[in-house]
Amino acid sequence: MMCETPYIYTPEIAQKDFERKANNCNRVWFAILLDDIVIGDVYPKNIDLQKGSGTLSIVLIQDCYKEKGYGTAVERTVLEYGFKELGLSVIYADVVLRNTRSQHVLEKIGFEYLHEDSFF
Repeated sequence: MMCETPYIYTPEIAQKDFERKANNCNRVWFAILLDDIVIGDVYPKNIDLQKGSGTLSIVLIQDCYKEKGYGTAVERTVLEYGFKELGLSVIYADVVLRNTRSQHVLEKIGFEYLHEDSFF
């Protein structure tokens, strides 16, 4: 499945973005692929193994990939990874306040609303 207007990354921009994310030891970055096309990324970040906590983040590049279940599926998978593989006991999620789609997905997979932050 392709969107009508693909999100274009030059190889140089993609490499810099990957290096920036890969060199951060407080996150584990995963690309979201659909038919060998990167449609977004998902990652536990702010990982603190001593406290057993982390924060889930996801980005789907274009709206045409949203509301198809991709975000729900990968977020569930990354939650399982965080709990089972990283040994986290609590995983938070951050979402932009106006992003009601993402809020709905987070509630659907078991997250509970804690508070709003003026940063978002």
